[in-house]
Amino acid sequence: MFEHIAEKLDLTEGQKAQLKANRDASKEAYKARRQESRELRKELHEAVRSGADQATLDSLGTRIGALAVQRAQDMEQQRSQFEAILTDEQKATLNEMKAERMERHQKRKQRWRDRADSDE
Repeated sequence: MFEHIAEKLDLTEGQKAQLKANRDASKEAYKARRQESRELRKELHEAVRSGADQATLDSLGTRIGALAVQRAQDMEQQRSQFEAILTDEQKATLNEMKAERMERHQKRKQRWRDRADSDE
């Protein structure tokens, strides 16, 4: 996917190197949070099955939620770093790509709705 975007935006070698450095810098932290999230969800499922008290379930839910918030913040930071290295022309192209993707998404969504309506 990265190659597709790099090609569409005509990124320079310097821009590609910067993007790779940004991704590599956050990769380990991402893996650690993903693993922690898996473990917490597993712990929550086990707690529910075993009939754990509400305080325990609430605590696990809070921790899972905090990880989700952190993940959203990380994604925003990565997006911001990505866009910061782009030229104005590349940003315009990226915005066009986003608009096209959103349009395709809306069309697919409508087709699914139409199918669901015809099944009723």
